[in-house]
Amino acid sequence: MTISKSTQSRVSKSKRSHLKTSSVAVYVGVLFALVALVMSSYRPPSVGSDDSVLSVSAEQPVASTGAVEYATTLDDIKSANLAANVASSANLSIANSVSSQSISISTLAELEQYNVTTASKTQITDPNMATDVLTAYEVVEGDTAQSIADKFGVSVQTVRWANNLTSDAVTVGSTVVVPAVDGVVYTIKDNDSLSEIAEKYKSSVDAIITANDLDDEASISTSMKMLLPGGVLPENERPGYRVTTPVATPPRAVPRTYVGGQCLGRFGTRVPDIASGYARGNCTRYAFSRRAQLGRPVPNNLGNANTWATRASARGYTVNNTPAPGAVFQTREGYYGHVGVVEWINPNGTIVISEMNNRGCGGYNIVSLRTIPNPQDYTYIH
Repeated sequence: MTISKSTQSRVSKSKRSHLKTSSVAVYVGVLFALVALVMSSYRPPSVGSDDSVLSVSAEQPVASTGAVEYATTLDDIKSANLAANVASSANLSIANSVSSQSISISTLAELEQYNVTTASKTQITDPNMATDVLTAYEVVEGDTAQSIADKFGVSVQTVRWANNLTSDAVTVGSTVVVPAVDGVVYTIKDNDSLSEIAEKYKSSVDAIITANDLDDEASISTSMKMLLPGGVLPENERPGYRVTTPVATPPRAVPRTYVGGQCLGRFGTRVPDIASGYARGNCTRYAFSRRAQLGRPVPNNLGNANTWATRASARGYTVNNTPAPGAVFQTREGYYGHVGVVEWINPNGTIVISEMNNRGCGGYNIVSLRTIPNPQDYTYIH
């Protein structure tokens, strides 16, 4: 059978038309995928009625503070990869742009370890703060450094380092800084470089740039506070560090202490001496002042140390043999007895107390720290 030239021409045109239609369909499909990709990848920040950053307190849960939230889902990644593959297969002019978008979305997913941790936390209200990885938390009754660390999912060491705390005791009403992840909070100084900071504090330049949302090393400026993820404070920069001088000759015999335990040296935290019904330089005056500093005052007329537990119990204070950070440590040993304040509890169950006028740890008017190996043998006023 012979096909006329006119018929052949119509078939050829039909094929070309079909090819054009297919190309248009591919373009439309890719563009539709791109629009869906952009719409699914972008999530506008969810904020409260105020554009300023809010601080957190125990009465206001972190999740409801109006913090910016982002989420890169598995569907986002699949959509991005599909669009990139289709654009590349069709040899479209927008293939490179689509591929770049796909790479960016995958990268965001890799950085989710920071976003997930910080999404429910607010930025500390400090104009020099580089990012939102530090949270300002207001201390309430019953809080300790350990409980705050547990609340935010970081180590108690991180909380102590960030706030220069030498114990677990925190002051009611004060504000503590809580990093989003374990590490070191660092303030940029003149001529600092990220490589030197990372090396000194055992972090990494990439982690610092990512966590603090920096463009590059040139983005840092003097007085800027930033988080060094995974960082470790050198011994001489840790809270309460004291330079020890080697003793050339054997020390003299130490007088008997009020209570057994190991003396750790002077207390690094300054405690204001508050005038009260207790004699200056004595353990009772110090314990009264330290509790006032922590926002947990005790009466100023409990008498000598050996009567504190009895008189405090009569005034409604909880008195038992269970230690807790901030509780008054009491023993009736000696003529006058002795009191101090529990600063923290060690993992092995021993406790560390701060005290004044312990004859084995400095003597009169000296505030020192001491480990108590058998805390269950003593009385505590809460």
